[in-house]
Formats: sequence, structure tokens, C-alpha cells
Amino acid sequence: MTIFDKVDEILKIQNKSIFSTSEIKDLCHDHYGINKNSVIPSDYCYNRTNHGIANDKNILIFLGAGEYKYVGRDHQYSGWVYHKEKGETKEKIVGEWKNGKYIDFDQALTYEEHDTDHGAEPTSNVSGLSKDRLEELYSNYLGLLELEISILGCKATEVRHLIGRIGEFKCAMETNGTLAAVPNQHGFDVISEHGKRISVKTTAQVSGFVSINSNTLDRVDELMVIQYKANKFSIVYHGSVTKAIEVSRLYSHRYELDISKAVLL
Repeated sequence: MTIFDKVDEILKIQNKSIFSTSEIKDLCHDHYGINKNSVIPSDYCYNRTNHGIANDKNILIFLGAGEYKYVGRDHQYSGWVYHKEKGETKEKIVGEWKNGKYIDFDQALTYEEHDTDHGAEPTSNVSGLSKDRLEELYSNYLGLLELEISILGCKATEVRHLIGRIGEFKCAMETNGTLAAVPNQHGFDVISEHGKRISVKTTAQVSGFVSINSNTLDRVDELMVIQYKANKFSIVYHGSVTKAIEVSRLYSHRYELDISKAVLL
């Protein structure tokens, strides 16, 4: 048997399905005498790939933090496939599975460039997430927010990052656009269907202000302010960023737009 076959066989007979990297290596070493350095769980994942590894030996799903879930061969997996280049700290999406069928990233739906006054954004600036995937993410994140607030008792202001990400998904869906490749790297978070670069500000505050970076205004066309209130996301303002800063105050290289003023724009 190959190392892959042995990993499959030993995990199959365990009375659990989630394993750490060290657990998988220890099991293979203890039962088959395999050198631990020869057991590389990430080589056998549906949702990860390494250069030079054929995408036909998959039994695991990488969960993060060095943890894997054993699902076995011929699993009808749906989700992205990630890859991290040597020396890089961030991962890239290189493909996806849909109901057990693998689709290379080159064949996946990507952002379609549109002509605009400032020129279409290059595809390297956008995430390439399909509309279906955005909707799936939006649903999943809403479910997680419900868990955090309704079940675990967190306050909305304690899960700002989660609320912020949901706001970006909502903006992308509302504008039939997609996310920037790296949120806010270029001063914007979303690119609309018509190529408009949108900075998204999502807040759980009833009053107060949202902050706009004055140093990246030349890279933003529109602003969308989304408010999470009474368990609902509402678009408070969507329009020209120039119009928004006209009613904002400047403080230490940042414009502060009062939510009460944004509602009236």
C-alpha cells in the first residue's frame, strides 16, 4: 500500500473524524512504522493543494489551526481549494469543488471587466468569487452572527469584524459586484458590476460616525454605509464618496461622517 492508502486505512477505523497533524503522523508511525516526515496530511485534502501533487487522492478536509476532518474517498465535497506559495503568508484560491467535481480556478467564474471613466480595474484587484459563492458566504456568516449574538450572548459591537465582512458581502450582492482581492488594500472593498470602487463601512452603532481614510480617496468612487440595528442590516447611504466627505469633518487624516448625516444624504 502507498502512504496515502495507509493514511486512509488507519483513519477509517478510528472512532472519531477530526484529527490534528501530529495525531495523523503518530497513528501512521505507530501502526505502519512510517517516518513521520513522510506523512503530509495537506497532500490529501479536498480543499488544499501543493505543487506537484495530483488532485486525485483526497480523504481530508483542512479545518484550520492544524486540524483535519476525515471524510474518505469519493466524498461529494463542495468548496474552495487553497494554495500557499512557498515564502508567502497569504493563501490563494486556485480552484473549487462542486458536488464532488473539481473545477480549476481558470475555469471558475471571475469578475468581468467593464469600461468606466477611470478605466476598468485589473482582474488582479478582484477576488473572482462567483455570485453563488458570495450568497453562500453571506448565508454562512449570517448564521455565525446569529450564533454569536443569540446563543453565545455576544454584543454586536464585540463582533465588529464579522459584521464588517457581512457588510462587504451585502454590498457585493447589492451592486452585482465582487470583493477586492484583499479587502481595503487599495482603499476599497468591493467593485460593482459597472466597475465602481466602493468603500464599505458597516457599523453596529446607533449613533456616532464612520471613518474614511483621506489618503486613499483617489482610489475610491463610492461609499456604502451599512448599519446593523435590531438584528437587521440596512443600507444607510450608497453614493459618491465626494458627496459624503462634503458633510464630514476632517480629523488627523481621516474624515468622520456622522451616521445621522449619512441618513440624510
